Amino acid sequence: MAFCSQEAGGGGLGQALLGGLSGIPTLPQRLVEQPLFAAQDIPTLGFGICWGAVNAEPDAEGSGVGDLTGLRTSLLRAEATRKTLMPAMMHLCEARAQAELN
Repeated sequence: MAFCSQEAGGGGLGQALLGGLSGIPTLPQRLVEQPLFAAQDIPTLGFGICWGAVNAEPDAEGSGVGDLTGLRTSLLRAEATRKTLMPAMMHLCEARAQAELN
C-alpha cells in the first residue's frame, strides 16, 4: 500500500486508509449486508489489521499511523480476504474524495 502526503496532492488519503482499516472499520450498510462480509465477521471483528513499520513492531496504540514517513505492513485475520478488503479500501477512498469536495 502506498500513500501520498498532502503536499503531493493526496490530501491525507494514506492516513485515512491506515486509520480506516485498523480495528473495526466503519462500513456502509451496502457492504455490511453482503454475505461474504458477514461470513468473515468483518462488521464485528474487522480485518485484524494492526499496522507496524516494516521489520518492526506495531506502535503503542497498535495503529502505526503516528509516523507516515515509512512503509507500513500488517497481517490480516485468517478469515479476511481481498474480496472484502478491496471494497472496504474503495469505500474509504471514495469517502475521502467526497469529504474533500465538500
